[in-house]
Order: sequence, then structure tokens, then C-alpha cells
Amino acid sequence: MTDVAVMQLQLLEHVVPIPDLTIGQAMDIAKIPERFNEKRISALITLLTGYQGLADQLTVQERYYFLLNQQALSQNKYSAESNLSEYVVETVESMVPKEHLDETTGIGVQHIRGAHVCLLEAICENLFDWTCGLMACQLFGNLSSIVGGDMVWDKLDISLTQNELSKQILARAETLSNLSEFDFNNLAELFDTLILNLSHYVFTSIDNKGITVIGEVAGEYMPARFQALFELRGHARQLARYIVE
Repeated sequence: MTDVAVMQLQLLEHVVPIPDLTIGQAMDIAKIPERFNEKRISALITLLTGYQGLADQLTVQERYYFLLNQQALSQNKYSAESNLSEYVVETVESMVPKEHLDETTGIGVQHIRGAHVCLLEAICENLFDWTCGLMACQLFGNLSSIVGGDMVWDKLDISLTQNELSKQILARAETLSNLSEFDFNNLAELFDTLILNLSHYVFTSIDNKGITVIGEVAGEYMPARFQALFELRGHARQLARYIVE
């Protein structure tokens, strides 16, 4: 019997395999409560690629690009209707910067990564929390140029322990929540503009529950929530629903 070819997926700095998900792997992921979707995605990436720590390092866009491809491969066993073109953005990996610095303001943004969002989903309760959380994780540089005072942030290092990372994110989020409406609006608008320079693979957004992926459906841009294990069917789907009860 010949080995079945495993799809290799090109990411920004890695080429990773996407083999079939085994039922045992699916049940291991299902043990993570469904509300922690980012942790489930991390577990999925780790189990399928075999690379410990990779899921924390990948950008959110890489993670959802991986998830979309994994789900498309799974769904194609049952249907020929999978269409990634609605969600995937054409990307030239060498053209995606590691960060972007606005020379006019001295404010920069870095990529939001798996380690960030796994922590954010545990501490964010609504859209405002997620907004402040993303800004806390991604912004760096001389924020005083927009909000005044003495607000200079270093890049947030994902190599910190979860406890240290949590403390820094919460402290920065509190600082943002204490800004005047005028200053917050100006900083948030700049942030939205700057992060466009880091775009790759998919466009993401947020809502009260966390990360969504923006797709162009029938000429309209619509957010969609993609969840790990969504493609499971039959007995596997039923088992995954009840395994954590």
C-alpha cells in the first residue's frame, strides 16, 4: 500500500504539513472547552504539524489560513463545494513585513500571534476588551505623539511567561481605557490604518466573542467565525460535543 500524500502548506516562514486529523487527535482537541477556540486551534496546529510552540509563534492570519485549508481538505471528502477564494487573500510571503513603523508619528505595529490571542480569549469579555487587547499587544513606540503625556511602549514579547504577558496586556489595556474619548478614537483610527500594512492570507476582525475572518460573499464583505473541529461529522461530531460534559 502506498502512503497517501500529505498537503504541504506555505506560511510566512514555515512550510507545514496538513495530514488527516485522526479521531484520537479530534477527541484530544474536544477536551478543550469550545469557548476557547484559539486554544483549540493551537492544539490542532500542534497535533497536525508535530511542531511544539509553532502555534504560539504564528500570526493570527497564518493560524486561520491553516484552519481554512484543513477544513477544506476534510470537507472535500464529503463535498466538492469548498471554496477558499471567498476568504483567502493572495499573499507574497517575502513582501509581508515583520512589523510596520509610521515614521510620521513614531508609532509602530507588530503582528498579533497565537500566544497573544490564546491569552486574550481568557481575559476579554466583549468587543471593547478585544479592541484594547489587540492594541495592547500590537502597538509600540511613541504613542505620546497621538495621546500626549509620556506614553512610550516597547514591543510586547511573546517569549514572556503567560503570567508576565497577561500583566503587561492588562496594564496597557487599563491605560487605554483611561484615555479621553478623543485620544482613544485618534489612536484606534491610526491603529486600524497601520495594521493594514501587515495584511496577509486572510483579513480578520473581532466581535464580542473574538476573532472573525472577513470574506467576500455575493459582493459583500461579511465576517465569519471559523471553529476548530467544525468539519467533524457523524459519530465523531456527537462525541466531540459531549466529551467535555
